[in-house]
Amino acid sequence: VTQMSSNRIAELAARAGIKIPELAKRIDMKAATLRVYTRGEREPRPALAEKIAEALGCTANEVMGFDANGGPPPREASDNQIPLYGNAAAGIGADVTDVSSPVEYIDRHPAMMSSASGYAVFVIGSSMEPRFREGEIVYCRPGKPARKGDDVVVQLEDDKGRTAIVKEYVSADDTVITLRQFNPEKTITIPRERVISVHTVCGTTIV
Repeated sequence: VTQMSSNRIAELAARAGIKIPELAKRIDMKAATLRVYTRGEREPRPALAEKIAEALGCTANEVMGFDANGGPPPREASDNQIPLYGNAAAGIGADVTDVSSPVEYIDRHPAMMSSASGYAVFVIGSSMEPRFREGEIVYCRPGKPARKGDDVVVQLEDDKGRTAIVKEYVSADDTVITLRQFNPEKTITIPRERVISVHTVCGTTIV
């Protein structure tokens, strides 16, 4: 089976010190449209890859995610960056994020600077409005136990892969974890066996 390449626009822009909105301006494209490519929802055609390569000072092959041997190169983050997950996935509701692989790497939130680990997730759907809105980025710092009322990212796993949801933590016991959402307001119970981790949100960014 041949694997599709995954473009490296976000990684290459980060290495060049260029923010996605600035890159979009340089190639005469709306930032929202460019983010469709950086999130891996669409792959650039060769002509667009050439324009991006010119703006970033690299090759179109690098933009498209191919190394000299024609295969996808390893994706790496700098010491000050964390993985960002953001593709919508089917699941409990219309608010589930695929966390099997990052869509890009972004700078750490100031609240995470003392932590060696951490990651960020795009909010999918409107189930946590007005607290979080769709497209907002939430940052997680593993290691801090969740308390009742904390905003959390709960990672789940089943035979379809690893996903995550953003909710308010209510409680947990040996069999289930109980969460709360706001829109519509309701509590959700998830079997403990499906839960990989519960990580407290330490900050947010509106994009």
